[in-house]
Amino acid sequence: MALIAGLLALLPQPAGAATDPFISELHYDDSTAAGDTGEAIEVQADPGTDLTGWKVYLYNGGAGSTQGKTYDNDPLPTPVTTSGVVTLSYATNGIQNGPTDGLALVKPDGTVAEFLSYEGAFTATDGPASGLTATDIGVAETNSTVPGTSLQKIDGAWNASSAASFGTKNTAVVTPPDPDGTCTATGITHTIAQVQGTGDATPVPGPVKVTGVVTADERTGGYNGIYIQTAGTGGASRPVAAGTASDGIFVYFGTNTAAFPTVAIGDRVEVTGTATEFNGLTQITTAAKADTAVCESGVALPAPTPLAFPLSAAARESAEGMLVTPTGTTTVSDVYNTNRYGEITLAGGSSEPAPIITDVAVPGSAEADAQKAANAASRFLLDDGRTTNLSTAGELPPYFSAAEPLRVGDRVATWGPTVLSYGFSEWRLQPTTAVTAATPAANRSTFDHTNPRPAAPGEVGGDVKVGSFNVLNYFVHYGGDARGATNEAGRLKQQAKIVAAIGGLDADVLALEEIENSIKFETDPAKAQLALQTLVAALNADEGAGTWDYVRRPAELPGAASEDVITTAIIYKPTSVTPKGVAHSINDESVWFNAREPIAQTFTAGDATFTVVANHLKSKSPGDNPPTTGDNADVGDGQGNWNGDRRRQAASLTTFVEGLKASAGSDDVLMFGDFNAYTQEDPMRDIYADGYSDVATEFPTGHHSYVFGGEEGSLDHALASASMLDRITGFDIWEINAHESFAFEYDGLASFYDDGPYRASDHNPELVGVRTTDAEPDTVELQLLGINDFHGRLESPSTKPAPDGRPVGGAAQLAGLVDELRAANPDTAFVSAGDNIGASTFISAVDKDNPTLDALDAAGLDVSAIGNHELDKGYVDLRDRVQDRADFPYLGANIYLKSGGRAFDPYFVQTIHGIRVGYVGVITSQTPSLVSPGGITDLEVPRSRGRGRDRGRPAQGRQPCQRRGRRRGGPGPRGGGRVHHHGGRPPRRFRLRAVHRPR
Repeated sequence: MALIAGLLALLPQPAGAATDPFISELHYDDSTAAGDTGEAIEVQADPGTDLTGWKVYLYNGGAGSTQGKTYDNDPLPTPVTTSGVVTLSYATNGIQNGPTDGLALVKPDGTVAEFLSYEGAFTATDGPASGLTATDIGVAETNSTVPGTSLQKIDGAWNASSAASFGTKNTAVVTPPDPDGTCTATGITHTIAQVQGTGDATPVPGPVKVTGVVTADERTGGYNGIYIQTAGTGGASRPVAAGTASDGIFVYFGTNTAAFPTVAIGDRVEVTGTATEFNGLTQITTAAKADTAVCESGVALPAPTPLAFPLSAAARESAEGMLVTPTGTTTVSDVYNTNRYGEITLAGGSSEPAPIITDVAVPGSAEADAQKAANAASRFLLDDGRTTNLSTAGELPPYFSAAEPLRVGDRVATWGPTVLSYGFSEWRLQPTTAVTAATPAANRSTFDHTNPRPAAPGEVGGDVKVGSFNVLNYFVHYGGDARGATNEAGRLKQQAKIVAAIGGLDADVLALEEIENSIKFETDPAKAQLALQTLVAALNADEGAGTWDYVRRPAELPGAASEDVITTAIIYKPTSVTPKGVAHSINDESVWFNAREPIAQTFTAGDATFTVVANHLKSKSPGDNPPTTGDNADVGDGQGNWNGDRRRQAASLTTFVEGLKASAGSDDVLMFGDFNAYTQEDPMRDIYADGYSDVATEFPTGHHSYVFGGEEGSLDHALASASMLDRITGFDIWEINAHESFAFEYDGLASFYDDGPYRASDHNPELVGVRTTDAEPDTVELQLLGINDFHGRLESPSTKPAPDGRPVGGAAQLAGLVDELRAANPDTAFVSAGDNIGASTFISAVDKDNPTLDALDAAGLDVSAIGNHELDKGYVDLRDRVQDRADFPYLGANIYLKSGGRAFDPYFVQTIHGIRVGYVGVITSQTPSLVSPGGITDLEVPRSRGRGRDRGRPAQGRQPCQRRGRRRGGPGPRGGGRVHHHGGRPPRRFRLRAVHRPR
C-alpha cells in the first residue's frame, strides 16, 4: 500500500477540480404588459465542457391534470465558451410563471443533475425527474418584477432579482447604502387624504410629498413597505362612509432591501414619491432611501377607527391604509389558505359563516342577488403581514396550532392592532407587524372556539343508519393517472384517517365517492375493485373481521375505457342489512361520459326494503375546457360550469331510480353523494320536482357538507323518495372535514398529522337514521313549558319561604322544576315568550344580564321570542352581544330593518321524537314607544300583519335559525346547570298529542 501511495504521489495532479454543470440564472416573469420578455435559463460549467446530450426540462407544478408533468425540453448549446456559461432563450411567456413550477438539468444518460422549483416545491410525475421532489430556490419573480432583471445563483446561493447577466458569470454587486432622508418641514404637496381621494383611485397620480405617523411596519415578509397615517385622525367619531377620503396610505420601498429606510412604528415621517395604484391599493412608491425622512420618534399613534360590518367597498375605501378595529361579531368563514399564506376569511357582523349563495337562494333570483351583496359586504380577510408561502417555506401557520385548531364557525375573540389594506383582490386586515406561529397571543388577534370539533355525529335515531362519505381520492396505485397519495406511506396515513372517520360515523350502509376505480389500473377481473377491497380490509382490521362488506361491481357499467379513474361504491355491515339481488348502474355515455355512473343496491332490514344509490355528478371545474356558450357555460349565476350536463345526469338518475323501484319491489329509495350542485341549484330542483325530498331541508341542523371560497353550503345531499321519507328518524352532517384546515390532512403539515377523523376528506359525511319496522302510527305527547318576563330574577324574589321551608321562586327553583317535568316526559320543549333580560335585578343587571343568559342556557331553554326589554340596550347590543351569548335562538318575525329584510330569524324548527315543532317569535307593535328610540333607529315594527313584505324571508338572507347547537352547561344537548324563575310562578305547561309514524 505504501508503494502504491508513493507512485500516486509522482503522478501529475489537476490544477483544480472540474465544475459540474449547474443552473445559475433564471428569468420567467416580469411586469411587461404584452407578456414576459427576455425569458432565459443559464447553465454554468467550465469553459470547453462538452454538453452534448445535456438538456433542460421545464415542469408544470401547479394543480390539475398537468401537475408534475413536463411541458418543454431543450438541448444545451455546446461546448461551453470562455465565458463559462451557456444560455437557453425562450419566446415571450415561454416559461411558466408559477406558483410552483420548475426545471430539471438532465445529463446525457437521462439522470437528473439538478431539479429546481420556484414559488413552492412539488414532485414530478413524468419525464426524467419522475418521482423526485424539486428543491425550491427560495426567491421568485412576480408580475411587478422589473424587465431586464433575473434570479441569479452566486456563491452557492440564489439571490433576489437584480440586473440580468445572461452570457457572463454571475458576480455579487456591492451597492453603497443610500443615505437616510432629512426632514425639511417644507415642500409638503398634499395631505394623505388628498392623495387617497374619495374614490377607489388616487386623484393625483404622480409626484407627491406627504407627512404622517408610521402605524405598521411591513418592510420584511414581502410587502416591502410601511403604512402611515395623518397624526390625530381616526378614532370612534371618524366616519367610515363612501365619499370620505382615507387618512392612511401604504408606502412601497421596492425590492432592494438596502434602500429601505430605518423607521419604526410611532415615527413621524416625510415621504417623497409617486402616487400610484397597485392592483386596487393606493400607494406611494419611493425611489431611494432618502425619500423617507424621520422627523420625530415616539409620536402617539392615531386611535383605531371602528369598522362596523357589513360595509360596502366604497365605505371601506374611506379607511384604506388606516388603523382600524372591527366591531360586533366576526365569524371564521374559511381556513383553507391559513397554513399556506397565513390568511383567514371572515364574515363581519355575523354570528355564522357566509352561506353559499345558491345553497340558500334560487340562482338568478332577487334573493340570490341580495345574498351575494350581503356576503360581499361582510367578507374580509385577516392576514399575517407577509406574502410568504408558509407551506413551501416550511413554516408553521399563525393563529392556530395542532393542539388548538381553528375551524370555520369559530369567532374572533380579540383584535390585535391592524390596518385595513387591499391586495390579491381582497380587503385585508394586516397586523401592524408580521404575525408568525411564535407570536404571543397577547400581540395578535385571537379566536374563541365557538364551533369546536364534534366528537360524534348528532343522534339520528332509527334501527339502521345510512350515510355518505367522500374518501378524497383514495387510491392504491401511484403515478400516471392515479390521484391521491403519491406513495404507500402517504396512502396508509390517508387510510388511517378514513378508517377513524368511518368508524366514528357508525353507519350500517355507506355510499362512497372518490375512491379509485381499480379497473382502470388492473387487467385481472378479481382486482377490478382492489381499492375498495383494500379499504374494507382496513375497516375490518380495525372493527373486527366480517364487520364490513362491499357491493360488487354492477354488470351494467360501460367498461374501463369509458369510465373515470374514480368511482362511487357502497359498503355495508352484513349483521345490520342484507343485500337483495345484485347492484345496478347505467350504461349511457351520451349522458355520463364526463361523470361517475351511479351505483345502486337494494337492502332488506327488519320490515323494510330500501335502495341506496351512490352518486357523483360532473364537477364545476373550469379546468376541463368548458364551453363558453350553451347550457354548460358559466353564466355567472353561481352554478358554475357544466350545469347543463348535471341537469341531464339528474334526469337520467331519477329515471334510473324509477326502474329500481320496480325491480326492488319497494318505493323506498335514498340517493346519496356529491351532486356538485348546491341545494337551490337547477339539478337539485329538478330532482325535487321528480318527487324526491332533500333530507337536510326536512331535518334542518344548520350543518353543511362543504366550504369553498369563504362560504359554506352543501354539495353533498341525501335525497329520499316520499315513502322513504316516512321511515327517516333523523339526519346530521358531521362537520369533521370541510370546516378544518388543510394542515390536518394526511398530506398537509407533517407536524399536524394524527390518525384521527378530522380532515380525513374535504367533504363532511352525512348520516340518516332509518326506521325498519312497519309499526302502526303511535301517539306522542309533547310537553311545552313556557315562561315570560323573567327579567333577570336570579335569586328568590320572596323573603317568605314555602310551608316546607324551601325558597320560593328564583332561577334554581325554576330549573329544578323544568328538569323534573322533563324527566317525567323527555318529549319536552322549554320556551320563552321574551323579556328574559332588561329591567332586571341588580345581580343580573350589573353584568349586562350575562348571568341570566348563562343561567337560561344551563337550564336548556330551547327558544325565545324577542321581547321589548331585549332591546333596552339597542338593536346592535341584541344582535352582536346577546344573540352571541345565548345558546338558544331569539326570534322576531315582525322586526324589520329599514334598509330591507328581517333583522332577526323569524322562526325555528326542532325535532322532538320525530315530530317537527315550529316556533314563530313576534314582538309587540308598541315596541318603538317602549324602548329608547336611539337604540332602534335601524329597525321598524309595523302595525300591519306584514302586508307587502316577503314574510318567508329569513334574517339577512340566511336560512332560518341554523345554529350550531353550542351549549356551555355540560355534555348533551341541554347542558347540566340550573336556573331561576321570576315571581315564584311555575312555567306554563301545555300538553299536545301528535300522531305520526315513529321516526
